[in-house]
Amino acid sequence: MSSLRLPPSLRIFLGILTTVALFTIYRSSSPHSPGKAFIAESLQMESRDASGPVPGLEVSLHQSKSSPPTITTTVTNKNRYAVTFLSYDSPLDSLALQLGLLSITPAGASTPLELPIIQVRRFWPPKRDSLISIAPGASKKLDIALDESIVPMDKVGSKPSVTLTGKWGHVLAKSKDGISDADLENIGSSSDEYSGKFASNNLEVIIG
Repeated sequence: MSSLRLPPSLRIFLGILTTVALFTIYRSSSPHSPGKAFIAESLQMESRDASGPVPGLEVSLHQSKSSPPTITTTVTNKNRYAVTFLSYDSPLDSLALQLGLLSITPAGASTPLELPIIQVRRFWPPKRDSLISIAPGASKKLDIALDESIVPMDKVGSKPSVTLTGKWGHVLAKSKDGISDADLENIGSSSDEYSGKFASNNLEVIIG
């Protein structure tokens, strides 16, 4: 009995088809191929780093006192909805100066002063009173005094420039009332949180 002989072109086609099938099976079973968990994590990170309400949060500085020199930080919510963020490392953090968020550059200098920076242990998960909520079109403020124990006043000159920079860590496009205890317990792992950099205007401060 003679064996079945396939045309050369058909044999080539079947060979290619077999190779493609084996490669597909290998990729799907390979430990280095992206699985569902990897894809979900990537989408979650993309959501957190997306702009969201962050561009609508305007940070500005103005001098409110001359003795002691005091800078007032204002965060204005220009979004059409309420925004809530964690005060930690935000422009309204009461430790903004000690954490290095506020930089001071003497007049004529090209680099800011090197100020002592502290490391703090934050309460985690945070308490509800650590959340700051701003209604659409509203503002919240914080006064930052240039404390002589932190800022060497003999080096700042008469008209230093001051700016506030950093990164929003936990921003949510909702009011504080819309954040449940479970949300607060799991803050930092929610896919509807946003992050992004912030920077204020450059303010000339009058000393003395």
